[in-house]
Amino acid sequence: MKMFRLTLFHLLFTGLIVLMLVSPSETYGQDGPVIVYGDSRHGHEIHRDIVSMIMTENPAAVFHTGDYVTTPDRGDQWDTFFGIIASLSDTVPFHPARGNHDGDGASFISRFSLPGGTSWYAVNLPDFRFLVLDSNTSLSPDSPQYQWLTDELSITDEGYLCVVLHHPIYNSTAGGHTEDERGLIPTIESLLVASGVDLVFSGHVHAYERLEKNGVTYVISGGGGAGLYTPVERSDFSLVYEMKHHYVRLSPGRDGLCVEAIAIDGSVIDSFIVNGD
Repeated sequence: MKMFRLTLFHLLFTGLIVLMLVSPSETYGQDGPVIVYGDSRHGHEIHRDIVSMIMTENPAAVFHTGDYVTTPDRGDQWDTFFGIIASLSDTVPFHPARGNHDGDGASFISRFSLPGGTSWYAVNLPDFRFLVLDSNTSLSPDSPQYQWLTDELSITDEGYLCVVLHHPIYNSTAGGHTEDERGLIPTIESLLVASGVDLVFSGHVHAYERLEKNGVTYVISGGGGAGLYTPVERSDFSLVYEMKHHYVRLSPGRDGLCVEAIAIDGSVIDSFIVNGD
């Protein structure tokens, strides 16, 4: 599957947004860390600060776990979002996952000019393989997305295997969101475990959380700007829960993959190593 770098120009005087696709390639070079964050929504000032911090990382790629706006049919909200990320998406490949606040699949594909005509896709980097899923679309075993996922997971590649989707599979109850709202545990968990997935990133819960189950590490990065959630009931598999706006930095190295959650004040709120064995 060919990937495209999304480039955005915000024309201030006309209020128009123009998206350009440049440099299609199956796999592109990785010169810096990979960044994951999400749930920016209406927290524009915080989102701007996080984007500024991400820019200083000189990232190789950025993944967003979904919920870019609050009301998907409000064009002004999308204009604001794309304006905030302009400096980032103009120079760095920006890979979105569809959240529950982001409208229907067709409009989402159109807004981000996703290649392939689906809201699920693969991204290859020298040290990673990312599978971006649409948790708002069926992942039942007879669905096209599930079949695509099984096909992609059957590909043997070197590097860390990561999945990105909006709704968490495992999470603490917070903000009215109970564990596994989309019923993904009985449909795809065993598939992810059997395929040796290293990391599953999601959003939806406005906080940072790290959980582990059956050898898979689940990271919730929902602190991109939206109001934060106090945990009501911690999951049995939760290791860390932080109510802080943040982004997650992935840095492959000789000793493994270093995963760090960076709060908006620059502090490291979590850090761990994935061996990738």
